Amino acid sequence: MLSCNQDAADLLFDKKIVAPVIPQVINVTSSNANGTYSTGSLIQVQVIFNTTVVVNGTPRLTLNTGNPATTNVNYTSGSGSNTLTFTYTVAALNSNTDLDYTSTTALALNGGTIAGTTGVAATITLPAPGSAGSLGANKNLNIDTTVAPPTVLSVTAGTANGTYGPGSTISVRVQFSSNVTVTGTPQLVLSTGSPTTTAVNYSGMFTADTLQFDYTIVSGNNSGDLDYASTAALVLNGGTIISTSTPNPAAILGLATPGAANSLGANKAIVIDAVVPVITNITSSTTNGSYKAGDSISIQVTFSKNISVSSGTPTLSLNSTGTATYVSVSTNTLTFTYTVAGTETASDLDVTSLLLNGATIADSLGNSANISISGTSLATNKNIVIDTTAPKVSSVNSSMADDVYTVGQVISIQLNFDEPVVITGSPRLLLETGATDANIFCSAAALSTTHNCSYTVSAGESSADLDYQNSGALTLNGGTINDAAGNPANLTLVAPGAANSLGANKNIKIDTSAPTVVNITSTMADMNYSVPVNIDIQVVFSKRVNVTGLPELTLQAQQKLVVCTGISLGTWVATPISGSGTNTIVFRVNATSLCSLDLDYQGTSSLANAGGSTIQDLSGINAVLTLFTPGTTGSLGFNKNIRINN
Repeated sequence: MLSCNQDAADLLFDKKIVAPVIPQVINVTSSNANGTYSTGSLIQVQVIFNTTVVVNGTPRLTLNTGNPATTNVNYTSGSGSNTLTFTYTVAALNSNTDLDYTSTTALALNGGTIAGTTGVAATITLPAPGSAGSLGANKNLNIDTTVAPPTVLSVTAGTANGTYGPGSTISVRVQFSSNVTVTGTPQLVLSTGSPTTTAVNYSGMFTADTLQFDYTIVSGNNSGDLDYASTAALVLNGGTIISTSTPNPAAILGLATPGAANSLGANKAIVIDAVVPVITNITSSTTNGSYKAGDSISIQVTFSKNISVSSGTPTLSLNSTGTATYVSVSTNTLTFTYTVAGTETASDLDVTSLLLNGATIADSLGNSANISISGTSLATNKNIVIDTTAPKVSSVNSSMADDVYTVGQVISIQLNFDEPVVITGSPRLLLETGATDANIFCSAAALSTTHNCSYTVSAGESSADLDYQNSGALTLNGGTINDAAGNPANLTLVAPGAANSLGANKNIKIDTSAPTVVNITSTMADMNYSVPVNIDIQVVFSKRVNVTGLPELTLQAQQKLVVCTGISLGTWVATPISGSGTNTIVFRVNATSLCSLDLDYQGTSSLANAGGSTIQDLSGINAVLTLFTPGTTGSLGFNKNIRINN
C-alpha cells in the first residue's frame, strides 16, 4: 500500500500546474524624437508591459515638468496590447532638461484598472526615474517654454488661380510664425478627389519661415477648390520641423480647418481637373427606319465633358461592316456620317468601336478621352435597319377556289414577296388567257409581303390553267415596288408552270364560251317500263348552267307496235326538276298513255326555252340548245334502251 506522501508526489508528477503571468512594467519610452519641445508640443509616452494588458477607465502618469513641479498625463490608447500610450501637451512655464516621471509609483489607476487577459491585476511599479528602462534613460526630451514654438500662420500656393490638368505642378507653401529648420521629408496631405488624398513631399524652403510642397497632378485627380485634407494634414513623416531659435522647440503642426481663413482653399482658387472624358451616349439624329445603299446616317457620340479633336480623323466601326467618319464636334458631342454601301446589312444598326486613326480626342486640359463604348449602345437608343438587298417575288398565288370562271367574274391574284414592300401606282401583271392576253393591275398598298392584283374575265378569254405569260410578265407600268429601305424590287418571276408560279399553285380555268349540250342520257336501267312511270333524263352541258322557268325537252313516241294496241302516236314533254347551277340538268316526263320501243327526243331542236325560260352559264351567256341527231352518238336513244308499254 502506498503512503499518503507517495500519492501527493504522484499527483504533482502527473499534473503540471501553470500559474498565470502577472503583467508588469518593463520599459518606459516615447515615440517623439529627442529634442527640445515648447508650449503646445505633444509628447507621447509609452509604458510597456511584459504581456498584453486590458485597460478600463483612465489611468494616469505623473511627469516631472518643473513648473509646476508635476503634471498628470492621461492614458489615451493601447488597451489589448502590451503598450499603453499617455499624451502630454507642453504647457506654458513647463521646463525640464530631461523629461521623466516623478517616481516608481508615478503610474496610477485613477479609479480604473490595468489587468492581464486572464484578469490578473498588473503590477504598475515603474523603473526608478533615470534608471535603465525609465523615460529619462531612454529618451532625451528637453522642455523649454522660454521660446515659443513656431505655429502655422497660413497655407497658400505660389501657383496662380486657375484650372490645371494632368502633369501640371502646384507649389503649395506653408508659412510658420517664425523661422524654422527642416530635416527629412515632411508631407502635406491634399484632398485630390481620386485618389481621395495625396501626400505631397516637402521640396524645400521658399523663405526662412515658409516650406514649399510641389504637387504634380496625375490622371484622375480632381478638386473644385484645392485644399489640404484636414487640420492634421501636415505630418513629419520621420523628419523634423523646429525653430531656429535656441532651444529650437519643435513646430506645432496644426492647420486651420480646410476652407476656413488662412487655409489653402480660402487663400487660393485652384481647380484640379485630371478626369478623363468618357463616352456617355451614342445615338443618331437620323429618323428610325430602313436605309439602302447610298443613304447617309448621322451618328452622335457624347462624352462626359467638352472635348476637341485634333490631327487624324476618328471613325466608328459598325455592325453592318460599314464605317462612319468624323465630321464635326460641338461642345461634348462628336458627329459622324455613315454612307451605306455595297451589300452592308444590319437588322439594328450599332457601333462596335471608336477608332482614333491617329487623332487625339481630349478636353481643354489635355485629358485624353477614354474611347471605350462599353455601357452605351446606338441600337438601344435607335431602330435603324440597313438593307441593301432588293426584294423579290417569292410566289404568285390566288385566294380563289380551284374552279372554272367566266365573263365578268373577278379573280384575286396575290403577289408574295420575300420581304415587305410598298406599291405605288398600278404595276401590271400580264396573264396568258388564250386569244387575248390580259393585263391586270395591282393596287397601290402600304408595306406588306402580300399584295393583291385583280383580274376580271372578259369575253373571248380562256385558259385550261390560268398563269402569267412569262417570267417578265410583272412590270411597273409607271409605278414602284420598293422595300422599306427603298430598294427597288427584282420583278423577275419563276417560269410559268414552275414551282411557286400561279399555274403551279392553283388550278383556275377560264371559259367564256357558250354552254353546249355534250350528252343526253338517263340513270334509269335499260328495260321495259309499264305506264304510268316517271322517266328522268340527264342533259349534260359543257359547263355549269343556271335554269330559269321550265325549258322543254320534247320526246318522240315510236311507231305503233303490237304492245301498244289502241294507243295513238304523239309526243311527250319533259321539264327540268333539278341541276340548276351544275353542268347536268335533269328533265322528267310522266308516261301515262304512250309507248316507245326505244325512247328518244324528237329532233335536234327538241330542247327549247318555253314560256320565257332560259338556260345560261353562270355569267349569263345563253346556252346553245342544239341536240345530237336522235339515235346518234350522244343522243338519248344511242345511250339508253328504255322501253315503255301499256
